[in-house]
Amino acid sequence: MQETGSDTRTDAIRWAKAASFKASFEADLARQQLESEGIPVAILGDATGIFGPGFMGATPRGVTVLVPSDRVEEARELIADLLEAFGGSVEGDAG
Repeated sequence: MQETGSDTRTDAIRWAKAASFKASFEADLARQQLESEGIPVAILGDATGIFGPGFMGATPRGVTVLVPSDRVEEARELIADLLEAFGGSVEGDAG
């Protein structure tokens, strides 16, 4: 049975990089803040687990916070204090 009404190819979210952080706990703080404002979030980074190196400190590759491309500027404004506090980056785009 085929679903009608919605074409998943056109409804797919186009993700954009809102920020990068050095450690996963920093990205988690940003994720929580953005989700509390209704902004969907995807996190890209090494799966370090609760006791892995990224949880307690920086990882070599960092952790990227992605949001829908049409909300990236709003997201960056909402997490500006976290970016400043942790030295996060907003350069680049995950496209």
